[in-house]
Amino acid sequence: MRLSCWGRGERTTDIRNGYIRDAEGNPLPGTIRQGKDLKVSAVPVFPGYKASKLTVRYGRNLDGPQYVDGERQWRQKSMKLKSVNTIPASMTGDDVRISADFRETSKADWTLVWADEFDGDSVSMTNWYAAPRWGSRWDRYSARDAEFPVVNKVENGVYKAYAIATPEQFKNTEKEPFISGCLKSHVGFTGGRIEARARTRIHRGNSPAFWLRPFDMSLGSMESGEIDIWEQFDDKPRAHQTIHDGWIWKTKGAVSREAPAHAFNIESDPEEWHVYAVEWDPKGLIRWLVDNKEVFRYEKKNFSEGAYTPEITWPYDKPFYIIINQSLMDKDTDPDFTYLTEFDYVRVYQPRNAVSVTRDTDLE
Repeated sequence: MRLSCWGRGERTTDIRNGYIRDAEGNPLPGTIRQGKDLKVSAVPVFPGYKASKLTVRYGRNLDGPQYVDGERQWRQKSMKLKSVNTIPASMTGDDVRISADFRETSKADWTLVWADEFDGDSVSMTNWYAAPRWGSRWDRYSARDAEFPVVNKVENGVYKAYAIATPEQFKNTEKEPFISGCLKSHVGFTGGRIEARARTRIHRGNSPAFWLRPFDMSLGSMESGEIDIWEQFDDKPRAHQTIHDGWIWKTKGAVSREAPAHAFNIESDPEEWHVYAVEWDPKGLIRWLVDNKEVFRYEKKNFSEGAYTPEITWPYDKPFYIIINQSLMDKDTDPDFTYLTEFDYVRVYQPRNAVSVTRDTDLE
């Protein structure tokens, strides 16, 4: 009997307004078997988005120049996009990058209203600002001033949020034991599909998140609402989806009616890339999706009792902004470990007939 053995090559993607899957519709792992055919399916985020070709770059040093000292590093080939494309074994001997650009057509019911693809070499301060420290667990180590670029980096099309022990050069001005990467968007959205492709290094004390908070906090911190699209805790391989408001937590006192379930989680490898999303109808429904599959939903209930007015039981009909961050837990953090969460992109789509984008100039 003859046994075969293959190495592993890195597989990266750049699929604009869509996703890459295997032939059965499952997410592709971050590595591939070298020297084997690879069957892939590129699909749009919504009907009405079209792409004509799939581009494959293969070889080594895919982000570098094509030739180094006269030696070819990589090759690139485009192929007509099909329902399933086969990348032949001759192209999988090293690393592979798969790209496709799905463009919105007149037949699309949803439109892209805001995105950051992290294509530059630093954080776009037009899209984001450094989160201030307001005393919460998630923002207590948020990097400030000269600390900011140390833990907020953009490299090779990816935003990298770090949390590290406070470097020696900041110890005279920084009293906290860690500094961490954390961004808030300048813009808010009332409804839509809000998604990010992300991964994190799991380790004790880890606590990254991708979530939404409202500009208007006049109802109170809890009552104003919060939508946690994705969280991961410690070294547990699970993705968490949660929603918070005054009705969920009964901040206005006891009532006769039980609040609906407000949290869910699924087993998941957070070190692999996943697409985390919510589809949010401000009139009454929020759906959480992981890799485009619904995992949880929260519905508006027609309910009012005492102080539980409609704005307390459903504060999700106003603009919410985006937060992406690498935070740490309260206990068991590791100062010798470099915590890292990466975001390939953040995108927001809304129905064409219900676009609602709000820029908060007060945050600037």
